[in-house]
Amino acid sequence: PGLASTLTNWLEAGQLPLPAGFSITASMVSEGAEVARPEGTIIFETDELEIRSASDEALTGYWRRAPARAMVHPTRPELTLETSPAAMAEGGEFFRLFFMNLVVLALKRGGLYHLHAATARDPTGEDWVLVGDSFSGKSTTAALLTRRGWQVGTDDMSFLHMVNGDVAVTAWRSRIALREGGRELLRSTGGTPIPERGKQGFFPEELGGKWIQTVTPQYLLFPVVGGETSYLEPVPAGEVIRRILPATFWVLFERWGADEYLA
Repeated sequence: PGLASTLTNWLEAGQLPLPAGFSITASMVSEGAEVARPEGTIIFETDELEIRSASDEALTGYWRRAPARAMVHPTRPELTLETSPAAMAEGGEFFRLFFMNLVVLALKRGGLYHLHAATARDPTGEDWVLVGDSFSGKSTTAALLTRRGWQVGTDDMSFLHMVNGDVAVTAWRSRIALREGGRELLRSTGGTPIPERGKQGFFPEELGGKWIQTVTPQYLLFPVVGGETSYLEPVPAGEVIRRILPATFWVLFERWGADEYLA
């Protein structure tokens, strides 16, 4: 019951409309028991995370920091999680560094395609997506836009999907996470400490703005930090694709859904 409550509360906090058929089957091993390391070919790994592909193209993730593994169904938005008390004791780090990665892969099977981007609607009603990696200025720009009367959905975690023939981008609701420099620039105080990331988190409402869940973007922006003044310049189409791919990097590691993802 405690594990079910933790997972449910996390999903509900994100407020993402989940695809039809999405499910998580979860179990907790007893204290001190092992979580078996999965088999298969490693297709992606970091110091803490490994993603393996099985012969049937099911994907399994394993967390090295505190034992946990999760298997993504080959074609359906379904997850099977086996975790340890030590992994759950990591709190937000369990979700940020491990479980969200597997959820992203499962959501792809339900037609929601992850994009590392901020989303916003300007005061004229036009929609924007700001694509970029860490340190590109997405969060600071999103916070600034919120202060200037824009509606903001997320500074980081968004999902592409089709709505009536158009590409829509829906936000996973989370706090805009600002480093010290961003807080000083915007003169932002308060917020919620995110100590593991060295940041303070602010919902758009805490910055005087409004949250918007889904946008249909007319503009794609690639923020870059540097220089004395801000300016805009057009980006060639081929360069757009080159810059987007690192922000949708899960498309690179398996064939399933890749054509739809890129389209």
